[in-house]
Amino acid sequence: MFAYRHAFHAGNHADVIKHAVALSCLKLMQQKEAAIMVADSHAGSGLYRIGEALMRGRGEFPNGLAKLWPHRTAQMPALVQDYLQSVIGFNQGRSLEWLPGSPVMLARALRSHDLLYAYEIHSSDYPLLETNLSDYGRRVKSFRTDGFQSVLSLLPTVSKRAMFLVDPPYEDKRDYERTFVMVREGLQRMSNTCFVVWVPMVARYDVERLLKRLQSLAGEKLRIDLCVQPAALDGLGLTGSHLLVVNPPFGLQALCEEALPWLFKKLSQTPFDQTKKRGVLAPHFKVSLQPPQPLQTFKPVRQPSLSQTVYQKTARPRSSPSGLPSKPRARSSS
Repeated sequence: MFAYRHAFHAGNHADVIKHAVALSCLKLMQQKEAAIMVADSHAGSGLYRIGEALMRGRGEFPNGLAKLWPHRTAQMPALVQDYLQSVIGFNQGRSLEWLPGSPVMLARALRSHDLLYAYEIHSSDYPLLETNLSDYGRRVKSFRTDGFQSVLSLLPTVSKRAMFLVDPPYEDKRDYERTFVMVREGLQRMSNTCFVVWVPMVARYDVERLLKRLQSLAGEKLRIDLCVQPAALDGLGLTGSHLLVVNPPFGLQALCEEALPWLFKKLSQTPFDQTKKRGVLAPHFKVSLQPPQPLQTFKPVRQPSLSQTVYQKTARPRSSPSGLPSKPRARSSS
């Protein structure tokens, strides 16, 4: 777990779709005046500079945000435009120098009465996260602790409105189970909580199992699949992202359906024709809405009370000293 550093993956295609959807969720929820509790379960350090030691020669942003940066002034879907406008706010010049992470992007999008709680357990990333969030005031707080265990303590909120971004690294296979448990228990504590859950698109049984289990929970769910590169012949490697938004705000589906074709065109790394010839899974995208699952109701079985229980006496044959039933006595005639 402590070998994972998000700086290696900052600004890649997974960050693009994940951050764009999270920002749109928050913006749509802010159409109502009530305060929103926002939580980032695995925040990382929050802000990454291109060329720093961790990213030198290993950064993945060239296949993600760097592909969108030249189009920042062009016409594009609203979901992507809001995301790129947030990125521009961290880069003053024409060149892309800083890659913002989810905690600083969400912190900048808060209103004066919204709150943000960011969690990071890595000993090297947390001091950087604390520094990067220090300019946003008391409404933004960071904690060096396990987000799986701590984020649930925020529920239920006073305003009954919350949005949680859940994006663990999944390097530990236990993260799949812990993700499901956190979402399930969070919905039990406050059923209208909006969860934005990122799941990597990799060839692993745990991925489909987690998605099916999450989709079995109560509440409406919006699933977003974006595959930008074909799977390798050995099945290894990150080919794209699954996003499952539990209790999505109204309007998010339309924004995603508008943005996914544009993002797919810009981020896809292999033409579809070449992919078909290789005989492997082709890049693709899909947006699907699952209506709320009906709650399972159980009819209670009424147990009879002691006063309603009828006890019937049964005649037992009298036994003789030998243990054999005695013959019935003959009636005397009088």
